Amino acid sequence: LDIYGNKKSKRIERSIGVICYTEDKHYKKKLPKNINTPPSSHEDHFKTNLAKELSHHRDVVKKHLTDNDVDPECCEAFFIAFPDVAIIREAFYKYMYD
Repeated sequence: LDIYGNKKSKRIERSIGVICYTEDKHYKKKLPKNINTPPSSHEDHFKTNLAKELSHHRDVVKKHLTDNDVDPECCEAFFIAFPDVAIIREAFYKYMYD
């Protein structure tokens, strides 16, 4: 939308956030290695464990948004679990500042 142009054009606020966090608990609950176990079984196992905590993460984000006068209905949050987010952060900063 052109917020500087036509007065009939209404601006709609939207926020998108990517939340990267360390999730060592579920990464430690890996399935045992087995040549007969397809990769999708490992992915499904991890996804099932993460899904159990999604409502908790959603509630925390909603509370922070509401506490800061942001309408949660106008936001999208994407959670990305890493075994150690510090490694990703270091790589990100290295890329940004090198």
